[in-house]
Amino acid sequence: MPKTKKDALPQGFIDATNSMSTEELRNEILKSTDAIDEILDERESNEKFQALKDAYSDANAGYRDAINAEKAKIEYAKVVLKGRGQTVPAPATVSAKTKTA
Repeated sequence: MPKTKKDALPQGFIDATNSMSTEELRNEILKSTDAIDEILDERESNEKFQALKDAYSDANAGYRDAINAEKAKIEYAKVVLKGRGQTVPAPATVSAKTKTA
């Protein structure tokens, strides 16, 4: 398990879990799955969260469209290069910011 996930565990969870029976472990998984569902439902019904999510989406729309247009230009240029029998630049030559946009 990655350290970042391990660090997110409540204190004592590792010791408690290691001593659980198989059935208790299965119940713990189901309990956590149900908790996640409840948290997601609460988030979706939170009007403030939804308003912020909508505001973010609206503010980001122009950027998203511009990024998608640039990505489409890259993809089309690659198709043309391949059609000409040319090599396509390796992903390492593309900006790291482009990959996450």
